[in-house]
Amino acid sequence: MAKLPDLQMRGTAGGMILYVRNGKQCMRSKPTKVANPRTQAQTQKRSQFGAISKFASSVLRNLIHPYWNPVARKQKRTGYNLFINTNLPAFRDGLVHPKKLLLCPENGLKQENFRVTLENHILQIQWESIIYSKKACREDQFCLLLLSPKGTLSLKENLALRSDQRAELELSTTTNQSVFAFWRRGDSYSESVWLWSSKFLVNYTKTKPVSKN
Repeated sequence: MAKLPDLQMRGTAGGMILYVRNGKQCMRSKPTKVANPRTQAQTQKRSQFGAISKFASSVLRNLIHPYWNPVARKQKRTGYNLFINTNLPAFRDGLVHPKKLLLCPENGLKQENFRVTLENHILQIQWESIIYSKKACREDQFCLLLLSPKGTLSLKENLALRSDQRAELELSTTTNQSVFAFWRRGDSYSESVWLWSSKFLVNYTKTKPVSKN
């Protein structure tokens, strides 16, 4: 490596790379070969990151901006970055695994323990909420997120109150989907929890924006 103290140049010249380090002009030769390993593990990581990035981009406006950005700002991060770091383990082998997917982070409200049964295409959801507090109010709204095999995410709001202790959802007989629940009260909300899937593994290769029903 040569040093040229009187210059301040950056870039390439012939077979050399010019750069400045600690205020001093330096240069080094270009590498003859740039390594780009394509091992099976690295290929899987690239595919995994590409898939979750595509999914996150499709839900920016209706999921990440309203629910992840407020939580991420407290950590001096972006909601997009926090969503990807949190959910990367849920994406692998060309599939998204719903049980590992966190669609909504916790922001002040507690989640409940649910009992879920399916009868005649009606998903019956029950919970026991006995002790109320700042994190669990009787008027908290029960909301569901529905994820289709193609990656379409729809939001169903205010299906019940926490004090109702039960809710129902009529499922489509022709569409596979995964169901997630969370609570909301004004600007506060609980983390989402996976409730049920018609198929545990969901293809994420095609994604669409969130739609409200």
